[in-house]
Amino acid sequence: MLCTLALVLFLVCVIPNDDLPFLVCLILYLFMLCIILFAGKFASRLALSEHNRIQKTLDEQCDPQAYIDSLSPMMKRAMKVEKITNGASYYGAMLRLNRAVALSCLGEFDEAIEETDKVLSLAATDKYRIIKMMGCHNLASFYRTRAGEGDIETAREKLSTAKELLRELQPTLSTNFPTYHNIICCMEHSIDIDESKNLESAREFFKKQLEFPTGTRAELSYRDALARICLALGETDAANEQFAVIAQKGSKTYLGREAAKKLA
Repeated sequence: MLCTLALVLFLVCVIPNDDLPFLVCLILYLFMLCIILFAGKFASRLALSEHNRIQKTLDEQCDPQAYIDSLSPMMKRAMKVEKITNGASYYGAMLRLNRAVALSCLGEFDEAIEETDKVLSLAATDKYRIIKMMGCHNLASFYRTRAGEGDIETAREKLSTAKELLRELQPTLSTNFPTYHNIICCMEHSIDIDESKNLESAREFFKKQLEFPTGTRAELSYRDALARICLALGETDAANEQFAVIAQKGSKTYLGREAAKKLA
């Protein structure tokens, strides 16, 4: 695509001048191509920097609607990816996954599932299979939480696929593997809680997670897990302590609204 654009510019701007030597024409063509490539990379980096800024709206301020509203025209263009083959298309796919997460934080689980399924249907080279791993993990979360109609069986199926993909990706993830492995473990324990399995093990796990949360949104998910464990064990007061924090810090999220209902 970029080579074609450079060629078009070359034909329009350079070829009409018959006086230019072939070598000069070739150098001008390569120069145009370099400019276009640089501009594309610069735009991608600019969009990524802008997204990192608004990501805090979701992860720290727990305001999913503000996050969605803050997606710039540049980001929305990047999200129109049809095939994941390079850094720019990978970035666009990740944006779509993040938007789906924001939708789930609003309680729009069906829309979040639909958007994630669309991303997973995109053709991706092996280099970018991590998109499919994260997408399957996110689907497990959406199906588990789904507005009071949690589908635990489907959640486990999606999580199983994510775990298999993570095993395949392990050699290429190097230092990032523990982070992704921890994300998978969080979801596995969370599903166990819904089935009243391994509750003490899950409690110990989420207490450790709560010591070093990666953001307020992550903290609320850990507290929600601990609250559900307390309810399963009949520890209502302890559960309400967690729900109170969730309702206060996550008032603009589905999780926060549900916590407030439990306290009412």
